Amino acid sequence: MDHGQAFQKLRDLTGKRDVAVVVDFLPAATEHVRIPIGVGIRGAAAQSGRTEIVADVSQDPRYLACFTSTRSEIVVPIFAEGRVVGEIDIDGEALNTFTRADKEFLERVARLLAPLAPTA
Repeated sequence: MDHGQAFQKLRDLTGKRDVAVVVDFLPAATEHVRIPIGVGIRGAAAQSGRTEIVADVSQDPRYLACFTSTRSEIVVPIFAEGRVVGEIDIDGEALNTFTRADKEFLERVARLLAPLAPTA
């Protein structure tokens, strides 16, 4: 699946046109390619094991900018054997992009992905 197909698939699933997705690669390298546990919104979700929804990233001091177009973000942890093994991280180009319905949907997707995670 190429980048354009990933965007279209996500848009088809969510019905939203202002959602960006990164699938296994970034369109251009940024300084935030690897984010430590506890740092940024992604790191906070990994550390707490809870979904993070940020309506306006410019108002959240934890936000680490990867794309200049990002205005909102949702990060959903993926669990395997009781620990966080990955995340679904989606950026929105509008404020308040993500709803409770998005959270519930993505948490279901995370549960579907969990059995696919490698175990140590």
